[in-house]
Amino acid sequence: MGKQCQTSGGNSKQRRAAMRQQSRNPNQSAIPKPAPKVVLPKAKAKKTDKTAKSTIKTVTISTPRPLFSENNLVLGGAAMIVTAYGALLFNASAIYSGILFIVGLIMFILALYRHDFFEGKAKILQQYGNPFISIVIAVVFAVSWVSLQPAPIKLRAYLVHANEPDPINPCGDIPPEAITIYYGSAASFTTGNNLRLIDVDDKPLISAKKTSSGLLISLRLFDSKGNEIATIVDNKFIGNVADNLEIRLDSHTIDIFDKDNDHLIFHIRYLNSKAIKILGTFYYPNRENLLDIDENRVLLPRGNKFGNVCLGGVGEATMIGF
Repeated sequence: MGKQCQTSGGNSKQRRAAMRQQSRNPNQSAIPKPAPKVVLPKAKAKKTDKTAKSTIKTVTISTPRPLFSENNLVLGGAAMIVTAYGALLFNASAIYSGILFIVGLIMFILALYRHDFFEGKAKILQQYGNPFISIVIAVVFAVSWVSLQPAPIKLRAYLVHANEPDPINPCGDIPPEAITIYYGSAASFTTGNNLRLIDVDDKPLISAKKTSSGLLISLRLFDSKGNEIATIVDNKFIGNVADNLEIRLDSHTIDIFDKDNDHLIFHIRYLNSKAIKILGTFYYPNRENLLDIDENRVLLPRGNKFGNVCLGGVGEATMIGF
């Protein structure tokens, strides 16, 4: 059947078809060569470097720094300082207004440090700039605080005696060296120089020192609610004086009035070298109307009263005590 053709591929149908074709055309190869297979190269997968670190890019967003005046500490501190000044001007408690002032000043200085004015400046400015400004602010506020303090009411260094005659003295004849204290129409006398004129619970409410230069008066005044409204120590007012008080002074007299009620609260007059006169309405904490003295009588708590009587002579002891 001709020479044997060996093939390495194909199937039986292809071999038969090839043999028939060869019989028709002996010059053609018996078995066609299979078409070459086209093999596409496989894409190589990229190896992942497990040791590679992911990089995160940090983006800094800069915001404009708020104004110093917009800082909450500045606003709060300024409000406290203004309130402290207002309380001071309206004669509020010195302790209350002082605490407000100190807290406000601290808040103001903290705001200064937080704002950091000297960031990026020379090193010496960064170290000493804020402390220097803080000291300047504290000094300015303190000076203004002191300047706004109400001027103290100035009494004379001493009450000097007038040359007025004695009122009627219910004590009659007294030692020539004695001084008489007139409580309205009642009286007492003493030969001492330290005079405890009115005591409450063994504490002096009104006292006086007799010196060669004159009298030094000390007293504590309270309103009907027991609030202290004026204090005098050796002719000097201590602390604030209540707004409703009016002080009238001369070289022989101290008068203190309640302006709201046009009422005399306290009166003392150095009549002459041997006589002192006291009038007034005196209260004390946790007490009823303690003592009311007018020209004609002394009204005691619970309504008891007396007048035109001599309370006796004492050394430096209390004249009236409750």
